[in-house]
Amino acid sequence: MTSSVKDDLIALIQQENSRRQAEKIAALIDQKNELFDPLVELFLYPEPSLSMRASYVADFVTLKKPSLVHPHIESLARNIMDFPHDGTRRQVLKILARSPLPQENLGYLLQACFDLVENAITPPAVKVWSLEILYRIGLIEPEINGELRLMLEALYETGTAGEQVRSRDLLKKMDQRA
Repeated sequence: MTSSVKDDLIALIQQENSRRQAEKIAALIDQKNELFDPLVELFLYPEPSLSMRASYVADFVTLKKPSLVHPHIESLARNIMDFPHDGTRRQVLKILARSPLPQENLGYLLQACFDLVENAITPPAVKVWSLEILYRIGLIEPEINGELRLMLEALYETGTAGEQVRSRDLLKKMDQRA
């Protein structure tokens, strides 16, 4: 990424922390797809608020153009535990939950998602998107479904409202598949 492009993106992202600004930047990237790669590089930026805002913009971009994230799926999966902010992690998990699963780093993503769900200090939204990814992995790796079911049942009983709803929905989907 050239310094000028990176600096311009950073300036736009830092200009205002709002949905409107994120959508404005996403519209720009929609017109200039070459800006998406530098945006993804900002996810690992050491300043947590910049990282989080960049991932928020990427969420809007990938809703319209999901294929833009495909070249980054492996690195996003590999780096999921390295993002400097839970907000970044949440957005990246959300993006990954609606993208093709990684091939090379599927095991890493699987373990990271289990770890995130089992960690008591993980924010509920991060857990919810981790559960969604675990469910999708279970579709292709059915041997994890026993452990996933136990986790979902426990969260249904003791989790936050969001965790309970997602657990209930995923348990229903698992029952329908069986």
